[in-house]
Amino acid sequence: MDKIICPRCGGTDAVERVKTAYAKEIQNIPNYAYQGQNGYQNTKTLEMLFEPNMSVSKNRYLSDYSEWPRTNLTIGGNSMLRPPPRPELDNNKGMLGWFFLMSGIFYSVIFAILKNEFGLLKPINDKGLQILTVALIVFGFVIALAGILLILAHQVMKKTYTTKIIPKWSRALERWSQLYICKQAWVVFEHISGQFTGIDNLDKLLYSE
Repeated sequence: MDKIICPRCGGTDAVERVKTAYAKEIQNIPNYAYQGQNGYQNTKTLEMLFEPNMSVSKNRYLSDYSEWPRTNLTIGGNSMLRPPPRPELDNNKGMLGWFFLMSGIFYSVIFAILKNEFGLLKPINDKGLQILTVALIVFGFVIALAGILLILAHQVMKKTYTTKIIPKWSRALERWSQLYICKQAWVVFEHISGQFTGIDNLDKLLYSE
């Protein structure tokens, strides 16, 4: 099999697939001790990925957690080489819409009964109470209408999620599985096109057209 050449440095010895490097990274997670806020020594399983020519030694990470440089430290699934995470659909808008719809219907029916629209109670003779009851019935209808609009908006968002966002993520995931990394030049690249970028811009490369 021909060796893959890095488009930046021209080397081959430090080149491997991104998914292979990521698998090695998460399988060889070192344990480092740090001083917790409670004053006790704790151990934290960390996933390290150092930038090239980085002057900070691993002993640097024996300090307090708050002092860990976030740009050079990756923990668990936050590795810079991680595959693109699957986008999640926010269902809160739909749930809120159903809540508004059911609440609006409920209050409209209750206030309609109080106004004796169904002939279940004695008529309200007080004109002020009649106006208030009508206003509350209208308010219930408005809440129900707002719920319907939220439900429709959620359906549109759901359609966009299934027809655009997920397919785009699937393409990015497939692209990720084909990428290579050069640990000498510290870049990720596509073998066929030769397009490359720094590891910290991996997501931009995955979602670029």
